[in-house]
Order: sequence, then C-alpha cells, then structure tokens
Amino acid sequence: MSNAWYKNGFVVCFGGTIDKSGNFSERISVCKILEIGESDLLLEDYPSKTFSRPFKISKNICCLLDIDPSAVVSSRPVDPKIGDLVLSFSSARFDTKASESITGILYSITYQNGQPGVCKIMCGDEMKDGIYDNLMVVQSYHVEH
Repeated sequence: MSNAWYKNGFVVCFGGTIDKSGNFSERISVCKILEIGESDLLLEDYPSKTFSRPFKISKNICCLLDIDPSAVVSSRPVDPKIGDLVLSFSSARFDTKASESITGILYSITYQNGQPGVCKIMCGDEMKDGIYDNLMVVQSYHVEH
C-alpha cells in the first residue's frame, strides 16, 4: 500500500470520539499530502482553513482518494426505468420525513415538458407516489424493447 501514496494527493483521515461506555463516533476529514514518510504522512486540511497547520498522521488511519478524471466527466447516475427495483428518498434538507424512504418497483412515470416528474412505485400491494429525481436503482429488472 505504501506505493500508492503520492505528494499532492488526497486522503480521508479517520478519527472520532470514544465515550465511557466504549461507543465510538467516527469522524472523517479530507486532507492533502505534503510529504510521505515510512509509516506516516505529513498532511494539511483540504480545503485549507485559516488557522490550519501541517500535521503528521499514521498511514494506518488514512485512505487514499484517487480517481481517473475521465470517470468524473463521464459518470452519471443510472436513469430508473419502469420495472426496476428503486429506492425513493427525500431530498428536502429540513423535511420531517427525510429519514423515510420507500423501496418498490417503478410502475409508472409521468412526463411534463419532456422531463420525467412524478412516478408511481408499487410497494407490495400499495401504490405510492414518488419524484423521479429522487429515485435510485437498487436492481435493474426492466426488459428492453
């Protein structure tokens, strides 16, 4: 793994809080690699903060972030199709039902102005309304015509 580290690369560093009962609350931060040691890295916060300083950290609690730029440019979420198993989620930041999500089969899609809008999701023997942009494909089952 030590060959994967490179200067000016980015890592996720893991930390957190452990309480008296042994419960651990994870905390992560993104950092930029300044220098690479045998077992440690010299990092700075990314994006840098006004009063941040370089710090050293063990490689054992860091994960390298690395991606081909062409993947960033070309990758898009999968468009749900009728018959797919989908997860419908709330995208409202302050929605009281934000934690509620439903999973079911995408039954219908209503288009408005050429764009998919609302949809119907079959959950067991119930039909529930959803918003197309708030669907994620769990499993693709649709049949191409």
